[in-house]
Amino acid sequence: MAATLTNTQAVSTIVEMLGGMNIAPDALEWTNDVPAARAIMDAIAEQLCFEDASTDAICAALRDIALEDQETQILKGLSSYQKEPSAELSAYRLPSNISRETEYIRLEVQALEAETERLKVRSQQIRKASQHMTQDIHSLQDTISTVRSTNKDTMNRVDDLSLQMDGAIADATQASCSLLSTFDPVLYEAYATSFDTIDNFYSNYTDTFTSYLDYIDTSSQTLAEEAEISADELEALMKKYSPEAKWEDIPLSVREYYMQQAYLEQVGDLCDKMEGVSVSQELSQDWIRNALYLAEAEMTVPEDFTGAIIPGVREEIGNALARDQVTYLDSRGAFLDNAISVMEDTIMTPLDNLLSHLSLEEKLVQDTESLCGVLGEEIESAVETLATPQSSAEIQHGDPAATSSAERQSAVNDTGLESLKGLEGWEREVEIKQRQFGPGHDGLFQALNPLNTANNHFLDAIYANSPLNTSPPFAYSPYLTNLMDEARTVTTQLSSETDRLTKEVENTIESRRTQRKLGAFVDQWVTAQMRTYECVYC
Repeated sequence: MAATLTNTQAVSTIVEMLGGMNIAPDALEWTNDVPAARAIMDAIAEQLCFEDASTDAICAALRDIALEDQETQILKGLSSYQKEPSAELSAYRLPSNISRETEYIRLEVQALEAETERLKVRSQQIRKASQHMTQDIHSLQDTISTVRSTNKDTMNRVDDLSLQMDGAIADATQASCSLLSTFDPVLYEAYATSFDTIDNFYSNYTDTFTSYLDYIDTSSQTLAEEAEISADELEALMKKYSPEAKWEDIPLSVREYYMQQAYLEQVGDLCDKMEGVSVSQELSQDWIRNALYLAEAEMTVPEDFTGAIIPGVREEIGNALARDQVTYLDSRGAFLDNAISVMEDTIMTPLDNLLSHLSLEEKLVQDTESLCGVLGEEIESAVETLATPQSSAEIQHGDPAATSSAERQSAVNDTGLESLKGLEGWEREVEIKQRQFGPGHDGLFQALNPLNTANNHFLDAIYANSPLNTSPPFAYSPYLTNLMDEARTVTTQLSSETDRLTKEVENTIESRRTQRKLGAFVDQWVTAQMRTYECVYC
């Protein structure tokens, strides 16, 4: 805590704060040695009976009991003054307060002057903004006119494209219907008749083939086998054709057979002997024939002829059975070869031809189904596009001022042109397929009839969105029509408000009378403020 001021320090501070000389506290220490002077110094020092010796505290303590420097100067300059109090003393104000108020008034006047300058600048800016606004309004009106013209042209183009698309769809539908209606059911009946004929022939021939095989099998069972010959018959045959049997006892047919075999063997031996012999040109056929005749006449049967040429009974029976089996197999093989040939000529070839025709018809059916399916999908897509309302974000892509109506209409036109080109391409492809494959069949029409029926609700939805029955099926949807009407209404309101604002700005801001009134108001207000401050100062 600060120490209490001494009497000399207090007096020095009071003299200094009253605007007098600056006296050091040490110069007043001699007063403490004089009792009277000390009493006066203590009485004066008691006016500052506080520990805080700051300037603000001293001024607060002396403000009501001491005169300011300006007041002392005024008193010094007065030659005489009234001894009685004046009635205006209650309104007396200190010179320091008047100085502060004067400074405040001066600062406020400067602020008012600056505000006046700002108002003038703002007035000029408003005038320029009004001019720019007028230009913008004219530009906006021109833009609105251009947009209306563009919308009108776009609407005409959309109507034309709608009519063209309607015609293209009608042509494509007519081509599809004609393709379906020109299918010939007689050809299917011919295919069915051919297949039935082939099936009947196959069944009949199979029965004949089975019967003949059964006959061959039955015939083969009648052939004699080695196991079916009894022992007595086998013993009799072996005794009859044993090596001890006489030539005369052998049956004539057997003897002739074996004589022929012996003759052939001798001719073979003769040929072997004559092989390699050079025959002269003088040897004629007659000579050779005579030589063979003599050889036949001289040929005798040797004693062991029977045993030499007659084979065993068992071997002959086995050979006979083998020959019977060969005959059976040859007969069966010949019949099988004949059956294969007949099958190839009368069954396989017609079946191959029928299969190729049916494959071609299947390809035609698949192509027609694909074309009709694509046409149905395109119609469905068009219906969904018209039935589904687009959001404002999709239409405007962000800022409404950034996307013009012409661009949106251009996008719609491009989409319509692409769809129209696609429909024309499908129509050409249908015509190509029709010329390539010719008339179709009733079965394909029956298969495609559900597809044609399935598209009925799409056509109903398309014509339901048309304002009138005579309107094109791809007219604007009700949602889009209402949106366009609202846009026209808003555009009209905007134009009227713009015109009204333009006229109001021209009549108020740009008029000279308004400018004079505004200047007079500012001048009067500044003058009134100045008078108020002057009255307060006085």
